[in-house]
Amino acid sequence: MRPEDATNHRNGKSGKTVLTDDGPLRLEIPRDRDGSFAPIPIPKHERCFTGFDDKIIAMYARC
Repeated sequence: MRPEDATNHRNGKSGKTVLTDDGPLRLEIPRDRDGSFAPIPIPKHERCFTGFDDKIIAMYARC
């Protein structure tokens, strides 16, 4: 349930292709109306994603 005073809303998604060690990977990145969403594993405008396995292991280690 969304808080009543929330002004930001989802606004679809955009696609981008990221180059990985195993080849290109197509992703759908969510958008929001005020542009404040910042993806953490693959930041905005980044196209290369090397060390995928290391990043996944690091995300599990944080839990």
